[in-house]
Amino acid sequence: MRQYDPNHVAFADRLAGGPVHYLRCTHRNDNDFARSAEVVIVQSLIHDMHTVHWLAGSITEVDARGVPGPNGLDHIVLHLRLASGISASIEFSDRGPGYSVDVEASTPGGLLRVTDAPPSPNWFAWFADAYRIQDRAWVDSLSADEAVGPSAADGLAAQLVAAAAVESLEYGRPVAVDGDPSGSGGT
Repeated sequence: MRQYDPNHVAFADRLAGGPVHYLRCTHRNDNDFARSAEVVIVQSLIHDMHTVHWLAGSITEVDARGVPGPNGLDHIVLHLRLASGISASIEFSDRGPGYSVDVEASTPGGLLRVTDAPPSPNWFAWFADAYRIQDRAWVDSLSADEAVGPSAADGLAAQLVAAAAVESLEYGRPVAVDGDPSGSGGT
């Protein structure tokens, strides 16, 4: 649904037509319960993996490192290698002061950011407009000639990156992503 979030869409529009040297995603939750690394990756980080794919193309390798907390994972950093040759990172904390998501890109013109908004009390409040826009687009597409928005192939691409991240975290080494069903990715 980040492809429907007005802040992310405006950010993608600013990136269009110009090279990106590096992407950095940050994702903060304020969970008061512990989650395993695999749950964090497949429930939370998967959205950031899709964001990187959407904005910059196919992810070919993942190097994941985590910081354990009591009964779960407190912090994780993913270093991603993309087919285009650029790198990206995703930083995640499950014990932040609130919920926030940001993406920044290093470009020849300088540093671009999705938002400088303060943390929100929860994830739904952060993306409420995006969900409304996404749902309206889906309803409108029911009477259209073709589907709109992210595809099943985009979802599978994110799942493949998530699987590589889980393996990387488990074995402490970079892991190649098994194929990309959506081709070169990006927009």
